[in-house]
Amino acid sequence: MQMPSPQDAVFLAARLHARRSRVAESVRLDELCALRSVADLWRRIHPGSEPGPLHDLQRGLHVRLGLELRELQRAARGPVADWLAHAALRLQIADAKVIVRGILQGLPPEEIRRHLLPLPGAEPARLAELASARSIEQLARLLGDGPIGPALTRAASSPLAKRGSYAFEASLDRYWLSEMIACSERLCREDAPRVLRIAAQEADIFHLALVLRGRFHQGIAAEELRPWCIEGTPLGPKRLDAMLASADARAAVAVAATTLFGPGAAAQVLRAPAGLTESSAEAMAWGHFLGLAREAFRRSEMSDGVIAGYVAIRRVEVANLITLSEGIRAGIPPANLRARLVPRTTEAAHA
Repeated sequence: MQMPSPQDAVFLAARLHARRSRVAESVRLDELCALRSVADLWRRIHPGSEPGPLHDLQRGLHVRLGLELRELQRAARGPVADWLAHAALRLQIADAKVIVRGILQGLPPEEIRRHLLPLPGAEPARLAELASARSIEQLARLLGDGPIGPALTRAASSPLAKRGSYAFEASLDRYWLSEMIACSERLCREDAPRVLRIAAQEADIFHLALVLRGRFHQGIAAEELRPWCIEGTPLGPKRLDAMLASADARAAVAVAATTLFGPGAAAQVLRAPAGLTESSAEAMAWGHFLGLAREAFRRSEMSDGVIAGYVAIRRVEVANLITLSEGIRAGIPPANLRARLVPRTTEAAHA
């Protein structure tokens, strides 16, 4: 197995530290919240380009992330290159979800195609073929040469398939998260524990969504949701069962607040649980994810942890900028808009 030389690893880590200084977070994120038009936001995050529709701005954020992941994968060696390849698969899964929703809603292929990401290496003819699938089974066959097709096939046989796109999206997420945990375990011995904590936190955010959206929003029985759980995360099966058996969403979150949010944020929530909502709970869990990513980026001894931490930070940045663009278009006041981003203003914003 070819491994990077110490000089290569140091150089790559230095490049990522320089890039991290340009990420929209902390004070820079506060400044972006003060913008009052999508065109102004476009000029700030895509300098030198002509402002266009909101949809194109958001697509551009995902495509830029995809290009960066591909670049890092070419520069990396060993297990972290495989980790990056799997991280990039998340964008293909996002496209698969768009197609699944389009099929179930009966949308025409050209409408589905319009919402797909022009990802690096994705041939237009291939995207058109996928967008033309008229059933989940046909889509699974078209994707049979990779891991996405089998995940859709498994979802089609689940009792949850009657819930529309829910089973298919959950199956794709479960596959990706399980494999991300496995990829993280294979990283260098010094950095694997920190990266594994990031992956496991995202898996527990998936568990939180199963409870809040599946159990309490859609009313799906606990026994139907349990098979979708991912093994080997801090939440653990007993606590997850307790969440699924809780009387309401707030009680469910209280069961696992420390694991999901970290001790400090959990203490605030437990002191004033009345203000907790589904969106605020998920945002706080993502805040903890971001904290773990920052820790891996800052404290890792090898380039593996720096790379994984940086990618996680960038993913949160993209999600924040999309939320920000939607809020600016809707005319949400800056303070209210900032409160919707990760980390919440009540959480530590600097690292």
